[in-house]
Amino acid sequence: MDAVRIDSSARLMAERDALLMRSGILREEQADAVFGIVNGEGKLVACGNCRGCSLRCIAVDESCRGEDMLSTLVSAMLEYQFMRGISHVFICTKAKNAPIFAGIGFYEVARAGDAAVLMENRRGGFGGYIAALERGSGVQGAIVMNANPFTLGHRYLAQRAAESCDSVHIFVVRDDASEFSFEDRLRMVREGVKDIRGAIVHSTGLYMVSRAVFPSYFLKRTEDATAVQAALDANVFIKIAAALSVSRRFIGSEPFSAVTNEYNRVLMDTLPKHGIECRETERLTINGCAVSASNVRRLLASGDKERAFALLPPSTQRIIEQIL
Repeated sequence: MDAVRIDSSARLMAERDALLMRSGILREEQADAVFGIVNGEGKLVACGNCRGCSLRCIAVDESCRGEDMLSTLVSAMLEYQFMRGISHVFICTKAKNAPIFAGIGFYEVARAGDAAVLMENRRGGFGGYIAALERGSGVQGAIVMNANPFTLGHRYLAQRAAESCDSVHIFVVRDDASEFSFEDRLRMVREGVKDIRGAIVHSTGLYMVSRAVFPSYFLKRTEDATAVQAALDANVFIKIAAALSVSRRFIGSEPFSAVTNEYNRVLMDTLPKHGIECRETERLTINGCAVSASNVRRLLASGDKERAFALLPPSTQRIIEQIL
């Protein structure tokens, strides 16, 4: 039996939904392609989604497990990914399934206890990413930011970190799911911190705060998914920090987002257990209001550029002027 695209068949997609439900996997609405294996009786017995650089929502009917169905399914999905230029592919799976995916060519990046394991199809991929990161010296700290866009608040956090560190590694989220592209956000950060002593700007690559990491489709509750994703991100960061000799992680307080608050809670609970101090800095306020990138985006969308620019460093203002 071969694996084929099934997204054009309403019947097979309905069978896919039923198979996912039996397997305890939540259906994801967004998918670039859906693959399946149909047995001789015309019944769908295996399925999986391709989305971005990840393989997701993979399920095999209990009656067919042990028949090499998974290898056949994943091979077809990988071929599709390669044909569209994606050679670096990720799977996030339950920990109990990690040995199965290891047997078909995936390698562990990090795990969140027994809840989830992030894996990639590139041997040494994560190690190569770490090896290529620029090194700092002395007391080293780190910040992870989306910077959508880079605000005076982001700059304030970087300045505060630099006050107590010789080097500050600033990781800009690579995932392109923001209003401003990764390239523009990376440029904003580089321009915005170039005068801050010891600042070193990196891309997170596909490893931190990435849709490839988000395991919501096999977790029952949103709050569980947030906690598990935060734990995966924390454990990815711990490995990076060990390689860079980072001993401090800086985070900004979050008065607006419950998801970010949960992230911060997990970081503050997890990192000290691995010798990394986690320092929370109160968010910068201007005229009594906390500076927020989401507020900047709202003001820009409403046409109030003057109030939006009051929350941005001159370098970000210039870049946005070039974009708009």
